[in-house]
Amino acid sequence: MTWQPGEEIIPLSPDGDELRIQVWHASNSYEIEYFSIQLVAVIEGQQQPVTRFDNSHGSQPHRDILNRDGSTLDKITMAAALTITEAFHVALEAMTHNWRAYLDDYLRRR
Repeated sequence: MTWQPGEEIIPLSPDGDELRIQVWHASNSYEIEYFSIQLVAVIEGQQQPVTRFDNSHGSQPHRDILNRDGSTLDKITMAAALTITEAFHVALEAMTHNWRAYLDDYLRRR
């Protein structure tokens, strides 16, 4: 899949608003420089970020496990050997394959 710069929404529920993956990235001509891939769920009528992969502010690519208030419970660093572009693709695959486990973990911790 070739991604153009900007934001994409991957709906996981029929209307796409109740549960979705939000994908954002910025790239130069050759590779991704920054990205954020976030699982968002509507819980009790409010949008809640559940977990997020990113390399914000030039940090090592990682996954943030989020609390209900949006703060970070834990940060799991991705392999240092990955380029940012490789980390983006690994993170996108992890999110699309594991979103249910991430959501279940989040709901268990509420």
